[in-house]
Amino acid sequence: MITTLWWLYRQSLVTLLGAHEAPQTDADEPTRLTPDEYETIKQHPGLGARILRNIPYLAPHISIVELHHERPDGKGYPHGLQGTDIPLLARIVHVADAFDAMTSARAYRPALGTAHGLRELWRCAGSEFDAEVVHALGQCLPTLSGLYADAPAPQAAVPIRLEVVRS
Repeated sequence: MITTLWWLYRQSLVTLLGAHEAPQTDADEPTRLTPDEYETIKQHPGLGARILRNIPYLAPHISIVELHHERPDGKGYPHGLQGTDIPLLARIVHVADAFDAMTSARAYRPALGTAHGLRELWRCAGSEFDAEVVHALGQCLPTLSGLYADAPAPQAAVPIRLEVVRS
C-alpha cells in the first residue's frame, strides 16, 4: 500500500532536482539576487519536472515538483496558477519549502526561527501561501499555538484530509 503522504514525502525530496540542473548563480552569496539570477532560479521547477518525466513511477506526480512555487494569488511560477488550480500536494510542498527556507540559515542571513517563520506564513496566507495549508501546519505545531493566535483565520477553513491511495 502506498499512501499519499508517502508520495508527498518522496516528491518533496526531489523538488530541488531542477535547482541542481539550473545554470549556476551566486544564490549562496551574502547579497540579494540580481533580476537575471532570479529568472535563472525560477527555471528549477520545470527542469525538475523534465528530469522526472524519464522516471516512469514518478511521472504521475510531476505536478508536485513543477508547481511547488505557484501561489494562490496567481503571482507564482512557472504558470501563474491560482488557488485550487494548484494541486493540493504542490501547495503543501510550497508552504513546507518556504518554512524550511525561513527557518534554516542561509549565506546571506541566519535562520529566522520557528516562531518567526510561522508568523511570516500567516502574514502571507491567502496570497503567497494557501491559507488552509498554513492553518494545518499551525495545527501540527501545537507548542507554538499562542504565537499565531492573533493571525487571521483562513476564510472558510476546511480540514485538509489526505486519503490513502492503493496501488
